[in-house]
Amino acid sequence: MASAATREIFSGALARIAPQVHVRLIDGQAQAALIAANAVMVASGTASLEAALCKRPMVVVYRLGALSAWIIRRFNLVKSKFFAQPNLLADHRVVGEYFQEQINPQTLGAELLAWLDDAGRRAKLEQEFVGLHVNLKRDASARAAQAILALLRRPRLPESSP
Repeated sequence: MASAATREIFSGALARIAPQVHVRLIDGQAQAALIAANAVMVASGTASLEAALCKRPMVVVYRLGALSAWIIRRFNLVKSKFFAQPNLLADHRVVGEYFQEQINPQTLGAELLAWLDDAGRRAKLEQEFVGLHVNLKRDASARAAQAILALLRRPRLPESSP
């Protein structure tokens, strides 16, 4: 669970809707939960990037307040084709992303089931995520070491005396 408030809402909904179903709620262990999951539903933002780095099939959702969504649409404030990090990084639709009224149990459930039911699609997605991961890393350790060496090799200016 992302927060105590989320845990409370989710626990209450579980108790009302499916009291007989045992669900283990985890706090503060997002990465462990992602790695253990077969497919995930995440909010847009860094959670979708983290899920991609864990190579998990996902559905990404983004819901704003009604007024904010209206302003964004009315003034065409979003210029990007995508909002989910994996899709932005790949520059094509890699995972499903749903905004505002597109977010409903039928659509999200169908998308998650499609990931669970298609091993070939999951394998292709994992390869896509490996490529994104490699591209993001860009040999960062070696590049950092080279930058430090370049600084160390710079001639030092003589110290001035007062």
